[in-house]
Amino acid sequence: MKYQKMIFFGLALSLTLALSACEASSREPDLAQQSTAPVEQIIDTSEQTTATLPTSQFWDDVVELVNPTGDTTTVYKLDDGRYLDRMDRFFTYDGVENWTCDDGSIWNRKPDATAATTNVYAEFAIERLLAQRPDHFFFSDAAGNEYASKVVLSFDTTITNFRFLQLEGNFDQAGEFLCTDMQVLYSRDEITENDLMVVETVLEGLAPNRGISFVDAGGNTRYYYLTVSGEDNVPLLTPFQ
Repeated sequence: MKYQKMIFFGLALSLTLALSACEASSREPDLAQQSTAPVEQIIDTSEQTTATLPTSQFWDDVVELVNPTGDTTTVYKLDDGRYLDRMDRFFTYDGVENWTCDDGSIWNRKPDATAATTNVYAEFAIERLLAQRPDHFFFSDAAGNEYASKVVLSFDTTITNFRFLQLEGNFDQAGEFLCTDMQVLYSRDEITENDLMVVETVLEGLAPNRGISFVDAGGNTRYYYLTVSGEDNVPLLTPFQ
């Protein structure tokens, strides 16, 4: 009897092991399918991330900027695409050429020191000098006006598309001149570094009403308003955009 019980126990154990093996084999496809799904999800996510890379990742990390008044600063790109300088000012880049400061001022990339540029100079005319340079160019919009001034303009390179302008505009809270309208009063196709350009006009009022524009040696169109310094009473050319 004892021997028969051992045989029965052995048969039961074998049957149990066989059933367990069947259950394991029936579950293997499900496990394989579950293990494959996360791999596919990872691949899809990777492809989606690659397709939506932000444009700002191609922007320079460090940029030297300059504003129309000649102030310069160095800005550093943040993770969110904005730029920050050492004075804790934030700048938003339009992806083309302008960096807008959080105070509303517009900045541009500082030109390389080796890049071609043009300097322009302004001074009140001395009649004796003009008499010695009868070849100078001359334009007047205030002939006979007792308050008119003659201003000599000179350039250290040849410039093109010179324009003497009538301006309308005002200053914003940051002190930047905002031009609302301009009209061309006089133009010349070219002025060389050996030429003198003399303009006679009336410079008065708090907001500038006269200015010039020209294309410099680097091919850039530059704008200046013409005014008189309140400190030493000399003509000033101040850049604006």
